[in-house]
Parts: sequence; C-alpha cells; structure tokens
Amino acid sequence: MNVVGHQVVFGIFMQLLVIEDDLRLSDYLKEALGREGHFVDACASISEVDTYMSVQDNPSPQVVILDRMLGRDDGATLIKQLKSRYQGVGVLVLSSLDMPSEKAKIIDSGADEYLSKPFSLEELSARLRLVSRRNTTQSISQENYIQAVGNLGLNLKSQLGFVNSSKMDLTRKEFQTLVLLSEQPGRVFSRFQLLDRVWETERVGESNVVETLIKNLRRKLEEVGSTARIENRRNVGYWIEA
Repeated sequence: MNVVGHQVVFGIFMQLLVIEDDLRLSDYLKEALGREGHFVDACASISEVDTYMSVQDNPSPQVVILDRMLGRDDGATLIKQLKSRYQGVGVLVLSSLDMPSEKAKIIDSGADEYLSKPFSLEELSARLRLVSRRNTTQSISQENYIQAVGNLGLNLKSQLGFVNSSKMDLTRKEFQTLVLLSEQPGRVFSRFQLLDRVWETERVGESNVVETLIKNLRRKLEEVGSTARIENRRNVGYWIEA
C-alpha cells in the first residue's frame, strides 16, 4: 500500500469517489477520508465506474481520486467521461509513474492534479483542498452542495443522507425534515412549523405524523452512528444538534 503517514487534515467536507484497483489502498483511503467527515464511494475498475455513473441516485462527486492504471486498463481514459458526467468535478490522478512527460500527458488529458505514489496523506489532503478550491471559485453549483451537521451529510442534488460515507435510507419527508432542521442547527421548530414546511399544511387531522417521523429519524441516525441528534421539548418543538 503506497501511502506514507497516518493523518489527513481537511478543512471542508467533500463528496469523493475513489477509483483504485488496489483494494487495500482503496479501503484505507475510504476509511481515513470518512473519519475526517468526507463522504466516500469507491470503484475498483472501469466497468464499476460505468455502473456507478449509470445510477441516477448515486451522489455526484466533487473530486475523483483516480488511479493511473486499473489493472491492464488506462484510468486516464475515464477523465473526459467523468468531466462530462459530473459538472465541475475535479480529478486527482494517482500514479507510480513519476516522469515529467507522464505528468504532462495526464494534465493535458484533463486531470486537475497529479500525485506520485508513494504519497503522504497530508499531501493528498492538501491536493484535494486545492482541487476543491479551484472548482468552488469556478462554479460549485447548488446541485453538488452538501449540508452537514456533525458527521451527518445531506446531498441536496441526490436527496441522500450520509454518515461517514454510509448512505441512509430516508423517505422524501424524512430527508426534507433533516434539511430543514440542519439549515439552522439549534433553532427550534414547532410541530405546526414542521407540518407547514414539510407537509405543507398546518393540520393533518389529529394524527401524530410528526412524532412518528421524528421517532423513525432518531432510530435511523442512531443505527448509522450519527453524531447529529434530534432533540425536543414538549409543547415547544424540535431541533438538531451535534
């Protein structure tokens, strides 16, 4: 496993896609980056990438970490495809080939950064931040925006929730409720405010739809180890905190 060091320090949360056929390295990066609060998916081959991109519900990565060689395949052939599929995505290529001509070839093919193996996690961290800053200043659309509370992330494009890169199985109203609460952590929303904003009505008969939904959300957050918690005070309302 061509990695040096044991710590990555990131200043922002990102949706990442690791494309690496060395499964030990892939698992290591997914775990390390996930611990830092990033949301990480992984593919081990070009065919897996094709499948990933064909699923509409899969989140759009902000940065792709791409291995230069995927078995006998040239990973660089994916760069144009990734750029076409995901607007504004950054691509950081990892390679054991360290010749200037190789670096120039990869950058000319559309990659945003090139990092030689072996590499330190600290340098990988810095390069990821650099790619993210470039793309943010160019155009980071609301489509790819990730709203986070603690280790809970909400991808507003894919309508998916994540905790340490694990996807949460959320209904549409559960997702909408988490987005509403997460917009202003600590702000209290009354039952009637939730009904008005999520169900678009102040009344749903005498049913306990809000209470049932919050109970289910708490269970789902606990099951995936979320640090975000939904609190409430009787006759006052609900809020989220981490």
